[in-house]
Amino acid sequence: LTDAEQRVMKALWTRGEASVRDIADDLGRTRPLAYNTVLTVLRILTEKGYVHPRAEGRAYVYAPLVSRSEARSQ
Repeated sequence: LTDAEQRVMKALWTRGEASVRDIADDLGRTRPLAYNTVLTVLRILTEKGYVHPRAEGRAYVYAPLVSRSEARSQ
């Protein structure tokens, strides 16, 4: 995982599931990532099989499909 992917996954592991806005807000407290950047990273993580999106109204909520230890071993 890239640095940005690791940061997004860490936010997801902490929350359990989250929207793009939730993750962008969480990451904004330390080293900000723009909303569009978080969206792009989540799209890439979805393609890699690390997260699963679920439609909730007009937004998507993402949940991790792998644990921290599984991600480290890959």
